[in-house]
Amino acid sequence: MKKNIWQNKSEKSGVFQGRLVFLLSLCILSFAAAPQTASAGVLVNGADSETGSGAGWTYSSDTGVLTLSSSGPFVLSGSNTAENFCVSITAGSSVVTVSNLVISSSKACAVSLTDGIDAEILLAGTSRISSGPDNPGIRVSGSSKLTINAADGDPDASLYVSGGHSGAGIGGGFWEAAGHILILGGTITANGGTYAAGIGGGETAGGGYVEIMGGTVSCRSEAYGAGIGGGYKASGGIVKISGGISTVSGGTGAAGIGGGLQGGGGSVEISGGTVIASAGAGSYENPAADIGRGAGGDDGENIFSGGSIIARGSSVLAGPADSAAKPVYSVELSGFTADGPVAVRGVPAGYGTADIYPVGGIVCLWLPDGDYVVSDGTLLFRVHVSGSAVKAQGSPFPSAEEVGILSFSLNGQKVEIAFET
Repeated sequence: MKKNIWQNKSEKSGVFQGRLVFLLSLCILSFAAAPQTASAGVLVNGADSETGSGAGWTYSSDTGVLTLSSSGPFVLSGSNTAENFCVSITAGSSVVTVSNLVISSSKACAVSLTDGIDAEILLAGTSRISSGPDNPGIRVSGSSKLTINAADGDPDASLYVSGGHSGAGIGGGFWEAAGHILILGGTITANGGTYAAGIGGGETAGGGYVEIMGGTVSCRSEAYGAGIGGGYKASGGIVKISGGISTVSGGTGAAGIGGGLQGGGGSVEISGGTVIASAGAGSYENPAADIGRGAGGDDGENIFSGGSIIARGSSVLAGPADSAAKPVYSVELSGFTADGPVAVRGVPAGYGTADIYPVGGIVCLWLPDGDYVVSDGTLLFRVHVSGSAVKAQGSPFPSAEEVGILSFSLNGQKVEIAFET
């Protein structure tokens, strides 16, 4: 019997549709089975580092190392928590902005400078960096130098950085002394692992050279390392603070600033800024100083020629002198209520008064013999220092009528001079 032509076309159409569905299914399965390129999570100047390379940088997915091999500038952002991910800065004069960057490397050093280079890290937003055992959060060791500052337009940018066991927050790892670390701005919180400094040396390694000229810095050791300075059984190296606000806590038996447990104090020079230092707890025959030696270590050298220096345990070793080798004495003044900085008049030439702020209403100046006026604009102290005998008389800041204002015009400009009546 002759088939219906429409039935024949319908059967052919059904066969075609079946083949089409089968081929589409194979394509979908093939696509799903093909290896997919995963994002590394960290962007370099806006490009995913998983792409492998760009201007001045390369990334190896086999090793997990992102190498910055030119001066840049680079902007790193995004997040990577792989156990072996590392940013390696290998070129001198590199400028790297970390912008809301998160790196958590449980088996590697999260950020590392090659020995001998000079690099700068700029902070934008809030970044968090942490490393695995034996590694610092940011490696700055040997003859390398790192400068940290806030990026333009972001003065409140912050960095939280942690070393692994035996590694400093910023500085050296296990048996690795710190290089040169310079902090100019930003808010930085640095935590050292057990046996390592917050900023400075790793376990059994010295503090290197640490300078703080600005910013807000908080650092501590988990145990046995200084807040700033040496790791366990290591000296504090050289620490210079001339500005900013620094809150520093040593680990068990270690100085706030200076030596780790059984480490010498090194050299500490404070010429400005506000410093709050606390030694780590622990019962030792020769206990750690807030600024100076770790428990059982040598005293070291302290030069105080400016700033407000609050030693929480009232322990500063050795007895400090100013830059002219004149003894200085602790002058603690309380009752300040203004948020602004405190001014000091009558200090010798070269004495630093930058960034002196009350902490809990208190400033603690270290002054040589002499007479001084200290004020925050609402409270005024007249201070007389003669050896360890200190006299301080406080009163409300005098009014304009009590002070007197002489006003005149000079070259078309109004000039006012205040004087006490």
